[in-house]
Amino acid sequence: MIAAFLGITAIVNGLLLLALKVARLIVAKGK
Repeated sequence: MIAAFLGITAIVNGLLLLALKVARLIVAKGK
């Protein structure tokens, strides 16, 4: 149960980091 929770948390964190990188690229291109 705990292992599954940690796995999901890691995946969510990875997706958030990717979203931030993409957002920064879009902002950089916008400027």
